[in-house]
Amino acid sequence: MAEALRFNQSLTSLSLGRNALCGRDIYGRGKEDRSALVALAASLKLNAHLRHLNLADNPGAEALAGSFRNNGQKVTVQLQAPLKKW
Repeated sequence: MAEALRFNQSLTSLSLGRNALCGRDIYGRGKEDRSALVALAASLKLNAHLRHLNLADNPGAEALAGSFRNNGQKVTVQLQAPLKKW
C-alpha cells in the first residue's frame, strides 16, 4: 500500500483508522512493529494529492502527521475518532 500511495495522483482522502499500523491495537494487543508506519511516512512525503488522512485509534500514528511538513501541502490528519452522541 505504501508504494501505491507514493505515486498516486487521484486519491484525496484515505481512512486507515483502527488498522493497528504499529502492530498493536488500541487495547495494546499485538507485537509492536513500526515498519508499516515508516513505509507509510516515506510514501506520504511524496504524495502531493492527499488532503485528508484518518489515522484514528492507531497508537503511534501521530508520527505520520509530520510527514507533510516539508512537502508544502495542506492535509487534515484525524488522530481521534469522533465522539458519539447518545
